[in-house]
Amino acid sequence: MSALALQSKSDTPTIISLAGNMVLYEICNLIGAMTVAPYKFMWWVAGLIFLGLVFRVLMQRLNNAEGYGGPNLQVRLRLPRV
Repeated sequence: MSALALQSKSDTPTIISLAGNMVLYEICNLIGAMTVAPYKFMWWVAGLIFLGLVFRVLMQRLNNAEGYGGPNLQVRLRLPRV
């Protein structure tokens, strides 16, 4: 994830927020793995929400109008604008 963030020329606050969301994603999944059902699934859903935030920010940075991320990444990662 950090390699994609650096290749898309993300600024420092964006990289820090991506790293923070990845840490929260891992913590939620670890808590979900150690918790008994039915609360286990709540933690896994929370982890997926944090992972979704990371992917959304990365896709917006890679597909922006300024052309960051290089032409190869823009062709491979075509997503609708949010």
